[in-house]
Amino acid sequence: MLRHNRCGTVSLEFAIAAMPLFLLVLGVLEVGYDLFVQSVLTNAVDEAARSVQVGTTQGTNDEPSGTFVASAVCPGLGPLLDCGRLIVGVAPIPAGYTYYNAPTVITLQNAGSANGSVCTGQAGQLMLLEAWYAGPTFIGGLVPAFATFYNGALVHLSSASAGFVNETFAGGQTKGVGC
Repeated sequence: MLRHNRCGTVSLEFAIAAMPLFLLVLGVLEVGYDLFVQSVLTNAVDEAARSVQVGTTQGTNDEPSGTFVASAVCPGLGPLLDCGRLIVGVAPIPAGYTYYNAPTVITLQNAGSANGSVCTGQAGQLMLLEAWYAGPTFIGGLVPAFATFYNGALVHLSSASAGFVNETFAGGQTKGVGC
């Protein structure tokens, strides 16, 4: 008689299937969020690079990197992303290199330093603007490929970059930081 009693069978089957289903849903949410962050970050970096390129945003030797980030990149993030999670670096690409074969001119650690300064370059100078967004991770603790440690926290790093040559026309980059 006990073999024919099927009470609780559905509960047991759901308990077995629920965990993979739950991880699948979290994975879809993680990938969707990461694609959204990547799209917004890329657009914000492109806008900031263009404003530096034409001279509407210029750094100075004594300007903290946080001031540059707040004025040039953060407005492009919109209301859904936290500007406090953004790390930005701007530096010239060394002579003899291009945007595609440049050595690492900006490191995540240097760009993330609170007292770092920005270098927006001068007219005709080849520049690189890189940004990283240290966003939250939903399944990063379960799937290590989705996350990394940054400043002691488990985050998902999204990055975007733009290479450009500062304009030389009137009203363009004329008094940027010579670096």
